[in-house]
Order: sequence, then C-alpha cells, then structure tokens
Amino acid sequence: TTESVVAESIAQHMVILFKDVQCLSNIKPLYKQKFFVVGLPTLLEQFRKSSGVKEIIFLTAISNLIKHLPTSILIQELPNIVPILLESIKQQYNPPPTFDGLQKASVNTIIMLLQETPGSFTNHLNVLIPRLLQMTTSDHKALR
Repeated sequence: TTESVVAESIAQHMVILFKDVQCLSNIKPLYKQKFFVVGLPTLLEQFRKSSGVKEIIFLTAISNLIKHLPTSILIQELPNIVPILLESIKQQYNPPPTFDGLQKASVNTIIMLLQETPGSFTNHLNVLIPRLLQMTTSDHKALR
C-alpha cells in the first residue's frame, strides 16, 4: 500500500536528521538529544503495537534514530535501547532488501555500546549470543 511505502521511506531516511553534515557545523548536538527524547517514546509505543512489516519499519526508524547519537545519550537510555537492539537482530524477520541495514546497524550499535559500557548486556547474554551466532549463518553477506 501507499501508506507502507511512505512509512518505509520515512524510516529509512530518519538518519538524515542526525547525520553530521559539514555545511551545518554550527548546529549543536543538543537537537539530536531533544529529538531523541521526544521521538523515542512515540516510536517505542508504536513499535509495541505493531507486527510484521510495520514492526520492521518502526525498528528501522528507531535504529536510524540511535545510530548517530552521541554515546553519552545512548548510555542514559540503555534500559530502553537494549531490548530494541536485541529485537532488531532477530533472524525471524528475514527483512526485505530495503531493510538489510537494520540488523547491521543494530550490531554496530551493540558493539559500540559493549566497548563503552561492557556490562550493558550482561543481563541479556542468553539472548544476545544465540542471535549473533544465528547471524553468522545468515544468507545476508553484509551481516556476517
């Protein structure tokens, strides 16, 4: 449907809001934090209500929201972010080609958080390790 095409496009392009651009160097990082603090609860609520492709759309939007945030902001929101990252790397999604970047971005964020806060996933190792092992046998070469 047209609605899902638009939603997919929005989720894919949310990264534009947070990516650092040289010509806009006078913009302070605070706008990223403000948008994140205001937007994350709404995205989380909609994600929890959704299923199927819509669930992937919201995961992609959330992933693109957190991908370029400063680590200090991510660390403050770990209780909200970690479950979403774990959900994003589920193999059951078998994402369509336009969502290939979702799992890769999530794994990169997990790696960064593990480097910055090694204990952040301690309570989630029983979920994280099997999912990462499943990804090693994935058909998507970008994930391996």
